[in-house]
Amino acid sequence: MSDLLHSEDINDFDESTDANDRKFAVIIGHIEELMVNEAFKRFVDDFFDRVRVTPENEKEIHVKYSETVRGYVEDEIKERLANFDMNKFYEDLHARKNDVEFDVYEIISSFKDFDTFKNVYYGYFRDGKDKVKSDDLSANAISIVSYQNS
Repeated sequence: MSDLLHSEDINDFDESTDANDRKFAVIIGHIEELMVNEAFKRFVDDFFDRVRVTPENEKEIHVKYSETVRGYVEDEIKERLANFDMNKFYEDLHARKNDVEFDVYEIISSFKDFDTFKNVYYGYFRDGKDKVKSDDLSANAISIVSYQNS
Protein backbone atom coordinates (compact mmCIF):
# COMPACT_ATOMS: atom_id res chain seq x y z
CA MET A 1 0.00 0.00 0.00
CA SER A 2 1.17 3.48 -0.77
CA ASP A 3 2.35 5.84 1.93
CA LEU A 4 -0.18 8.45 0.80
CA LEU A 5 -2.62 9.93 3.27
CA HIS A 6 -5.69 7.81 3.95
CA SER A 7 -9.18 8.72 5.08
CA GLU A 8 -8.25 8.32 8.76
CA ASP A 9 -5.67 11.09 8.23
CA ILE A 10 -8.58 13.52 8.08
CA ASN A 11 -8.61 13.27 11.88
CA ASP A 12 -4.94 14.30 12.17
CA PHE A 13 -5.69 18.03 12.10
CA ASP A 14 -6.17 20.22 15.14
CA GLU A 15 -9.66 20.77 16.50
CA SER A 16 -9.92 24.30 15.06
CA THR A 17 -9.84 22.94 11.51
CA ASP A 18 -13.33 22.12 10.31
CA ALA A 19 -14.12 18.78 8.66
CA ASN A 20 -14.41 20.24 5.15
CA ASP A 21 -11.02 21.95 5.44
CA ARG A 22 -9.46 18.71 6.69
CA LYS A 23 -10.96 16.64 3.89
CA PHE A 24 -9.91 19.20 1.28
CA ALA A 25 -6.35 19.23 2.63
CA VAL A 26 -6.18 15.43 2.56
CA ILE A 27 -7.41 15.32 -1.06
CA ILE A 28 -4.87 17.97 -2.09
CA GLY A 29 -2.20 15.92 -0.33
CA HIS A 30 -3.23 12.84 -2.32
CA ILE A 31 -3.06 14.78 -5.57
CA GLU A 32 0.35 16.26 -4.77
CA GLU A 33 1.73 12.84 -3.89
CA LEU A 34 0.20 11.37 -7.04
CA MET A 35 1.82 14.05 -9.20
CA VAL A 36 5.30 12.98 -8.06
CA ASN A 37 4.58 9.26 -8.32
CA GLU A 38 6.57 7.46 -11.05
CA ALA A 39 3.54 5.41 -12.11
CA PHE A 40 1.54 8.59 -12.69
CA LYS A 41 4.38 10.20 -14.62
CA ARG A 42 4.62 7.11 -16.85
CA PHE A 43 0.84 7.09 -17.31
CA VAL A 44 0.81 10.72 -18.46
CA ASP A 45 3.88 10.20 -20.66
CA ASP A 46 2.28 7.11 -22.23
CA PHE A 47 -0.91 9.03 -22.90
CA PHE A 48 0.88 11.85 -24.71
CA ASP A 49 3.16 9.40 -26.54
CA ARG A 50 0.03 7.90 -28.12
CA VAL A 51 -1.39 11.22 -29.34
CA ARG A 52 -0.11 14.12 -31.33
CA VAL A 53 -1.67 17.40 -30.31
CA THR A 54 -2.14 19.90 -33.10
CA PRO A 55 -4.23 23.06 -33.26
CA GLU A 56 -6.72 21.08 -35.34
CA ASN A 57 -7.26 18.30 -32.80
CA GLU A 58 -6.67 20.03 -29.45
CA LYS A 59 -10.31 19.79 -28.38
CA GLU A 60 -10.52 16.11 -29.25
CA ILE A 61 -7.30 15.40 -27.34
CA HIS A 62 -8.60 17.44 -24.42
CA VAL A 63 -11.67 15.19 -24.19
CA LYS A 64 -9.48 12.07 -24.27
CA TYR A 65 -7.07 13.60 -21.74
CA SER A 66 -9.94 14.54 -19.45
CA GLU A 67 -11.41 11.06 -19.58
CA THR A 68 -8.11 9.24 -19.26
CA VAL A 69 -5.96 11.29 -16.88
CA ARG A 70 -8.86 12.57 -14.80
CA GLY A 71 -10.11 8.97 -14.53
CA TYR A 72 -6.70 7.85 -13.32
CA VAL A 73 -6.52 10.59 -10.69
CA GLU A 74 -10.09 10.00 -9.58
CA ASP A 75 -9.59 6.23 -9.27
CA GLU A 76 -6.40 6.70 -7.25
CA ILE A 77 -8.09 9.07 -4.82
CA LYS A 78 -11.16 6.82 -4.51
CA GLU A 79 -8.83 4.01 -3.44
CA ARG A 80 -7.93 6.14 -0.44
CA LEU A 81 -11.21 8.00 0.13
CA ALA A 82 -14.16 5.83 -0.85
CA ASN A 83 -16.65 8.71 -0.76
CA PHE A 84 -14.57 11.01 -2.99
CA ASP A 85 -16.66 12.97 -5.49
CA MET A 86 -14.62 14.66 -8.22
CA ASN A 87 -17.43 17.05 -9.18
CA LYS A 88 -17.79 18.24 -5.57
CA PHE A 89 -14.03 18.53 -5.37
CA TYR A 90 -13.98 20.77 -8.48
CA GLU A 91 -16.43 23.10 -6.74
CA ASP A 92 -14.30 23.17 -3.60
CA LEU A 93 -11.10 23.62 -5.60
CA HIS A 94 -12.41 26.64 -7.49
CA ALA A 95 -13.75 28.18 -4.30
CA ARG A 96 -10.36 27.69 -2.61
CA LYS A 97 -8.02 28.24 -5.52
CA ASN A 98 -5.99 30.76 -3.53
CA ASP A 99 -5.34 28.08 -0.89
CA VAL A 100 -3.75 25.66 -3.36
CA GLU A 101 -0.42 25.73 -5.18
CA PHE A 102 -1.00 27.09 -8.67
CA ASP A 103 0.45 24.00 -10.40
CA VAL A 104 -1.94 21.66 -8.60
CA TYR A 105 -4.88 23.95 -9.30
CA GLU A 106 -3.97 24.24 -12.96
CA ILE A 107 -3.51 20.50 -13.51
CA ILE A 108 -6.84 19.60 -11.91
CA SER A 109 -8.61 22.47 -13.69
CA SER A 110 -7.19 21.26 -17.00
CA PHE A 111 -9.50 18.24 -16.85
CA LYS A 112 -12.54 20.47 -17.36
CA ASP A 113 -11.26 23.71 -18.86
CA PHE A 114 -9.96 23.60 -22.43
CA ASP A 115 -7.87 26.79 -22.19
CA THR A 116 -6.25 25.55 -18.99
CA PHE A 117 -5.55 22.22 -20.71
CA LYS A 118 -3.74 24.07 -23.51
CA ASN A 119 -1.70 26.06 -20.98
CA VAL A 120 -0.79 22.93 -19.06
CA TYR A 121 0.00 20.93 -22.16
CA TYR A 122 2.14 23.53 -23.87
CA GLY A 123 3.58 24.88 -20.63
CA TYR A 124 4.42 21.68 -18.78
CA PHE A 125 4.35 18.72 -21.10
CA ARG A 126 6.16 19.87 -24.23
CA ASP A 127 9.88 20.39 -24.51
CA GLY A 128 9.97 21.58 -28.11
CA LYS A 129 10.94 18.14 -29.41
CA ASP A 130 7.41 16.77 -29.61
CA LYS A 131 8.01 14.77 -26.44
CA VAL A 132 6.08 14.97 -23.23
CA LYS A 133 8.01 16.00 -20.18
CA SER A 134 6.09 15.15 -17.06
CA ASP A 135 9.32 15.59 -15.05
CA ASP A 136 8.75 19.37 -15.06
CA LEU A 137 5.32 18.84 -13.56
CA SER A 138 6.73 16.39 -11.05
CA ALA A 139 9.55 18.73 -10.09
CA ASN A 140 6.98 21.40 -9.29
CA ALA A 141 4.92 18.93 -7.26
CA ILE A 142 8.01 17.69 -5.40
CA SER A 143 8.74 21.29 -4.41
CA ILE A 144 5.19 21.66 -3.16
CA VAL A 145 5.29 18.44 -1.14
CA SER A 146 8.74 19.19 0.27
CA TYR A 147 7.69 22.69 1.29
CA GLN A 148 4.55 21.43 3.00
CA ASN A 149 6.44 18.71 4.87
CA SER A 150 9.01 21.15 6.23
